[in-house]
Amino acid sequence: MRVRALALLIGALAIAGCQHGLRPREYPPAYSAVGATVAYRLKGERTDRTGELFAVDSVGVTVYAGELMRVHWERLQWLEVKRLASSFNLFPNSPVTPEKRARLALVSRFPQGLSDPLLAQVLTTLRLERVQEMP
Repeated sequence: MRVRALALLIGALAIAGCQHGLRPREYPPAYSAVGATVAYRLKGERTDRTGELFAVDSVGVTVYAGELMRVHWERLQWLEVKRLASSFNLFPNSPVTPEKRARLALVSRFPQGLSDPLLAQVLTTLRLERVQEMP
């Protein structure tokens, strides 16, 4: 009898747990080709920037906010992925590990990265001439 009650309790908790948290319909990257919204600050600046996370690689992040900006990891003071767990965020003075880069890439518009042909196509689509580099 106790085992059955425990099993029912665990089942009820599991069902209740599925009712809380962020739903795919509430998070555009889950159902469309949109990258997560990020807020970030560059070292030496006093204001925050925001934009759509386009790509992540070993050099840095590419963010779109009217222009396509490539920011090297060394220039980032911090980065926060809006509406996601803090495990996606980059905190001041914390290392950018390969695991952290891979996690961020999953919520970018182009998780596979921006190869040269794809980047050329993106620039044409956005009617931009080039990517702004923030080394």
